[in-house]
Amino acid sequence: MRGYIYLFFLLWAMSCYAFESGNLIIDRIVIEKKKSDGKSWDAFKGKPDVVILISMQVAQKRENIYLSGVFKNRYRVLDVINTKIKVAGKEKLYIQIHDRDIAKNDLIGSHTLVFDKEQANKQITISFGQVKTFRYIFTWKDPSEKGEKLPKNEKTEEKTLGKEIPQNLESKIGEKEIKESKLPKETEPKNSKIETKLLEEDPNKTEGKEEGPPVDEKIFEEEPQKPKIEELPEEEEFHPRYRAWKPESKVVPSKVMGTLKCGMCHALEEKIGKKTAHQKGYDSLHKKSRAKAIMKNLGLSGRIHKAEQCISCHYTVQETKGVQETIEGISCESCHGGGKDWIISHSDWEVPLPKRWEEAKDKGMIPSTDIYELGRKCYQCHTISDEKLINQGKHTSGEFFEFARYSQGSIGHNFMQGHVNQTTSQEKLRVIYITGAMLNLEYSLRAYCMAKNDKGKYFKSMDKNTRKALRNIRDITKKVQIPEVEALIDVLKGEKLLLENKKALLLLAEEAGKLAKKFAYNHSGKELEAIDSLLPKKREYK
Repeated sequence: MRGYIYLFFLLWAMSCYAFESGNLIIDRIVIEKKKSDGKSWDAFKGKPDVVILISMQVAQKRENIYLSGVFKNRYRVLDVINTKIKVAGKEKLYIQIHDRDIAKNDLIGSHTLVFDKEQANKQITISFGQVKTFRYIFTWKDPSEKGEKLPKNEKTEEKTLGKEIPQNLESKIGEKEIKESKLPKETEPKNSKIETKLLEEDPNKTEGKEEGPPVDEKIFEEEPQKPKIEELPEEEEFHPRYRAWKPESKVVPSKVMGTLKCGMCHALEEKIGKKTAHQKGYDSLHKKSRAKAIMKNLGLSGRIHKAEQCISCHYTVQETKGVQETIEGISCESCHGGGKDWIISHSDWEVPLPKRWEEAKDKGMIPSTDIYELGRKCYQCHTISDEKLINQGKHTSGEFFEFARYSQGSIGHNFMQGHVNQTTSQEKLRVIYITGAMLNLEYSLRAYCMAKNDKGKYFKSMDKNTRKALRNIRDITKKVQIPEVEALIDVLKGEKLLLENKKALLLLAEEAGKLAKKFAYNHSGKELEAIDSLLPKKREYK
């Protein structure tokens, strides 16, 4: 009987705490003008850049649940900050106030708040560390939900970011991974079950043997009715939309800011970049005998840094006052886009991260979450489109490049969650692999169409690359049914891989790119576990 009474009181106490909850609002923070050691907060006697971090004990582990924006150069933060943190009775909140710096964040002060029923709807002022005034209120109801007034008639900042807050406080405060933005959903293609297969490779054909295709060979065995695709103009000169290559996707020199600008906030990423062959090439490529031989074969003289055939893929060019100069190897902006138009929006710490990313993307930034656009940047250089560069210069053809394998190796730099370079999730890796396979087909077809005839190493290499890309698509369809990939197969059925068919092949390349984009923006990878056997192993990363 005594045990039942004890259990009754225990359940009653738990129910009280469960229903008694408050919302934390902060409306005043005043910081001491000096650190505890008497030094100024920033160089040149600058004011601190104030950041508020709040964490909570969850299952014996402290988790960050709120991170404010950065209040730049302030001793006093008078904004009304509605954290929207719901706190049950007797729960503890761990408050930390930081001064955000490029090198290392300084802790201004820390304090533990315990929610108590008696504190409800009362304005409380405390001090801790170098925080002279910290004023807050626990409300029983969120004022914003019923239109009630907050303690001050000032605009409320809503910067709750949940588990996206970095757990490592040594990391640059404010950097968090966000969900990938999705394009508006388009109508899903209606495809009947595929009855034909990609052309099976001749079992008697020796692996690696480079031969041109027979005249009557088709990419697919049957020729069903194809989806209608916009006709190409009849002129000999192709319309810009359908040309074999897209130079407009290259970085614009006048918009390049340089890696040093990026490194001011992304120091860890910059450190990784400096160790890669991408950036080392600036100091080493011109010394290599193979590079010198290519220059000689092409009849070029002078510095490689200034040769147009080389700088487009091996270097970063910056334009200042109308003068262009090669400033470094393959840099941050080679992949993420020239930063002139978006670097200020991207680094405005007073704006919540998701909003900053959207503004920067609208102005040309390619974020680390945009698999499709990053993949395009890779394939536009790793699929060689210059026939003369291969046939005469003896340059490699780029036939061994595979997006997932190369993007996860030495260039991998994911520090969104702290000081540790995070491994890409299996789900995201699946999306990277399939997007890469579709882009590989697109760019291989484009490069194939750049061949002037079916002779020479260039044509043979591009023919081989395209067939390899087709086999890869076939392997994916054997593992899992994906609407975008099946739509791509429907478009390809019956087409001949011949130079005489160039205009139709360029249309197919265009469709492959569209479907790759749609796939990358509409799949999380959770439903694609069937392709795991196709993914590169870690030991294969480059």
